[in-house]
Amino acid sequence: MNLELYQHLLDYLSFHKIPSTFTLQQKQSLVRQAIHYFEKNGILFKKNKKNPDQYLRVITLLNRDKVLYNLHSSPLSGHFGIKKTVAKAMKHYYWPTMGKYIKNYIETCDVCQISVGKPGRFQMTKPIKATSPFVHIGIDFVGPLKITSQGNHWIIVATDYFTKWPEAKAVPAATAKKTSEFLYENIICQHGVPTIIQSDRGSSFLNHTISLLKEEIGFHHHLSAPYHPQTNRLVERFNRTLCKMIKKFVLENYGEWDQIISSVIMAYRTYKHEATKYTPFYLLYGREAQMPIDIEFASKFSPIEEPYEQALERRISSILGTFKDAMIIAERSIESAQERMKIQQNKLQQAYKFKIEDIVLVYDASKQNVHGDKFSS
Repeated sequence: MNLELYQHLLDYLSFHKIPSTFTLQQKQSLVRQAIHYFEKNGILFKKNKKNPDQYLRVITLLNRDKVLYNLHSSPLSGHFGIKKTVAKAMKHYYWPTMGKYIKNYIETCDVCQISVGKPGRFQMTKPIKATSPFVHIGIDFVGPLKITSQGNHWIIVATDYFTKWPEAKAVPAATAKKTSEFLYENIICQHGVPTIIQSDRGSSFLNHTISLLKEEIGFHHHLSAPYHPQTNRLVERFNRTLCKMIKKFVLENYGEWDQIISSVIMAYRTYKHEATKYTPFYLLYGREAQMPIDIEFASKFSPIEEPYEQALERRISSILGTFKDAMIIAERSIESAQERMKIQQNKLQQAYKFKIEDIVLVYDASKQNVHGDKFSS
């Protein structure tokens, strides 16, 4: 929103003041627009039709790019696509033609353009049913990668089949010892014991150490079909997403790849997942995460000096009400999304069509499958 209109709306809502130079038509237009806005502490908010209790912070032209940097380009935002970024922006912010501007911002992001890669192939799929958080997880290794100054050569990754919550850790070697440490410290001690752990048939997962952990803890270990690692598709898919996200920040010189893992998986956790219709963070904690940009711009009004007992009761009511509903909706959404994916991916992929004089990026096939390097543009 331009600064002039922003100030006129603030003046009218705060002091019922209208510029004396306005014509009758301009005055009527300002009054009509002001119905949709709200002033608090000298800041302009727009009323949210979808959620009347949540106001949207009106962003001026001066702060628009700052907000978009934090929603798309910062390490905690992960360079996600147009749909996810628009959805996240619409939860807290407003400015005219917001969707169109975000679309243009992302389509012209140099890092995103050179990190797309070539189209993948569709394959036959059979969905794995998930019923609740951290009952069924998938686990896998990404690598070998370029060795960092910390000596890390691989990434061990786990993903929850219900909430889509990811865990990832840089490790120096893809060994059974590192696998069991990760499972115990990052999964069992933080989220509880899964009923099922899904993995491929790599030596890191098929050995005496993992068998001892299985006997001690009591989980079931499901293995992918021989020569068909796509059985563990959820983790395979997240691995690709993780590599794309890390690549974008490595290209921007944020440091070595192991230094950015925590930031990018946090970004993934705070974006709405297409399958569940909720963020992994919300499905696990029953609330949305507060991000750095939210402290400055997001509209979060909480009761002043609310007693502890009252706040606790409100939290419990939320868990029993809206959060419980969200879990049911998420389960149904996952089933629906899996069915759509099955139908879509079992069809042949349409070829890209270009016209003469189209501006394109040329794919450098010589960089494909280079041992130890997944983060080149």
